[in-house]
Amino acid sequence: MNTLLLSLSTAALAAPPGVGDLVITEVLADDACGYNEWFEVYNTSGAEVDLDGCLLESVNTSSGTSYDHTVAGPALVGAGSYGVLYRTTTSSCDDGVEASKVDAEGTVPVVYEYGSLRISNSDPNVLRITCGSDIIDEVTLEADAFDCDELSSDGTTGTYGSCTLQLDPAGAISAADNDDATVSEGGAWCESNVADTYNDVTPAEDGGPLPALGTPGAPNQCGDGGVTGGDDGGDDGGSGSGGDDGGEPIEVPADVCVPGDIVISELMIAPRDGANADEWIEVYGSGGGCNLHSCVIETWTDTDGLRDEAVINAADDSLQLTAGDFAVLARGTTADRDAGGIVWTDTAGNDTSAAYLYDYGVYLRSEPGEVRVVCDGETIDSARVDWGAFEDLIGGCPGGWCSVNLHPNFMTAEANDDLGNWCVPPTAENLYTHTDPNGDVWEFAGTPGKTNDCPFFDWPTTGEAAFIELMASPQDTNEWFELHNATDRDLELTLCELRREKSGFDEETGEYGVLSEQSWLIGEDGVEIVVPAGATQLFVRDDCLIPGATGSDTGGLGECTYEQVFYGSLSFTADQDESISLICPDATGGTAVVDQVSFNMAVQGIRDGHSLQLDRSKLGPNAHSVNDDPAEWCEAAFSQEFFEADEGKCNYGTPGEAGQCLTDPLNPPDTVCRCSATTWRGMWVAWLMPLAVLWRRRD
Repeated sequence: MNTLLLSLSTAALAAPPGVGDLVITEVLADDACGYNEWFEVYNTSGAEVDLDGCLLESVNTSSGTSYDHTVAGPALVGAGSYGVLYRTTTSSCDDGVEASKVDAEGTVPVVYEYGSLRISNSDPNVLRITCGSDIIDEVTLEADAFDCDELSSDGTTGTYGSCTLQLDPAGAISAADNDDATVSEGGAWCESNVADTYNDVTPAEDGGPLPALGTPGAPNQCGDGGVTGGDDGGDDGGSGSGGDDGGEPIEVPADVCVPGDIVISELMIAPRDGANADEWIEVYGSGGGCNLHSCVIETWTDTDGLRDEAVINAADDSLQLTAGDFAVLARGTTADRDAGGIVWTDTAGNDTSAAYLYDYGVYLRSEPGEVRVVCDGETIDSARVDWGAFEDLIGGCPGGWCSVNLHPNFMTAEANDDLGNWCVPPTAENLYTHTDPNGDVWEFAGTPGKTNDCPFFDWPTTGEAAFIELMASPQDTNEWFELHNATDRDLELTLCELRREKSGFDEETGEYGVLSEQSWLIGEDGVEIVVPAGATQLFVRDDCLIPGATGSDTGGLGECTYEQVFYGSLSFTADQDESISLICPDATGGTAVVDQVSFNMAVQGIRDGHSLQLDRSKLGPNAHSVNDDPAEWCEAAFSQEFFEADEGKCNYGTPGEAGQCLTDPLNPPDTVCRCSATTWRGMWVAWLMPLAVLWRRRD
């Protein structure tokens, strides 16, 4: 029991690995039967990690076939240790045998059995580990590119049932350096050594166990796979149009692109709900025309630097980009090439074809980074990539499949470095379908090969909207505030940011400044927000202003008592210096602070359940500057009660409309709730008593 508790405690304490914490160091792909497959990872971090909940993926880059498996239960890899994960399902030898270990003797320690994940024996394959939204490590491998003195099917030639691919221990054990396991000569990976033999789990009826080469769970040792003096076991070059990075060096044409000739203008990142098939990159001819042949497509991440690259090896050494035209460079499989390329069809039946298919092993990372086009050793253009900046805006995309467009008004190599100049295109006007080699039809929103399209937003500029009422400390309801449109036109708030800052004295430095910050992107829930000319818009945190109007967050307007916009991630206080700001994109690709108000409910004497409001007489073109003065604000009056949460818990303000600063004839004690019947009778008595006194004094 103590041992069990210790094991559970250890598993609970181990954190999931971060990017690069685990490095894929050895792979057995070209095995005797499917049940012998396994791969090894090395923990480069200084702490034990747990793969529980992480995703294991294997993608055949020729066929596009993919397998995945989510790790269930503890899968611990100690700091500075190797861990082996292996396939356990029925083998390809049709004998119904399932593996229960890596080696015949069961001496190899394993951290996890992953079931039916398959690694191709002959085609290029991507092996990937993802935890949460982070790709921990991935390797593109090709087993046939590595030597192995493998037994023939009849057992008459060869020595070994299988051989592993190993990350060369002479190089760095790093997730940034192990990406390419498709070449065995001069690359980062090597064949296994004949000195490292173990017995595999091939059953006796299939002639097993068979000797295998590898070092599962132990440091690697490069060798020749038992093929002394042999070739490298396969063709290290690519095959098909757009994927041949091997062979003779590609000659740089005289008309190769130079800086100023192209702009990266559109990206299809992680389509099909996060799958990496069918990605593409669009470039725009911003110069006088040039040749993209011999240029290199590179993908970078801020964390790891260069991750993938592919040389453009065009047919007839020519991939011309005409001035003012677009060309789409698409990630393609062998099946795509065999099918004659990739074609997208719009709703009118017009086809757009990919100008070039680059290697399937290159893909656009979802984490922050860059895409670069490098020609003759010089970066011709680069564009920022951060799918996380857009994934909240794709709710209207078919299956979450949308491209991101560089705004057509900012089609320059400088502008595409700023994510603020990119958008998700309007869906209805930009629907396309793509039929893959399997005959499956996929729908997406984008503008491949044509002028980009971004929605037009008439965002407010500085002073065109103003905060006019705030409820920071409600009584058993939700926080809220009001924003007034001070113009004679409708204002678009979608993609504007609401930002709340709390300020005070830092405990360590003693200096006054911003202590915390919260923000909310308006429209990130997929709802477009427009405030009509001269109107006042109510914003409510999380749910309906009047609790009980719905059972849960409606996400819309019609089911609540008030016409309100929901927001999240912002929370006011009742006794701190704080501010709220509205920040919107501007016409230059930057941002503008439309309005900002600072307040402290305690200092300004605002009691719980009362809003802080600006008198409606102050509204107009200068409201955004008038509301800077705390003296211009007032506490909502008792006569402005709008909701009684419970006996003795009332709320006062004018949600959904411009308020008026009032002075009640009588300000009853805080313990008396004005919205009960008894309280109202008491209030009328209080009103009449002074009149009675005056009447008597008249005599």
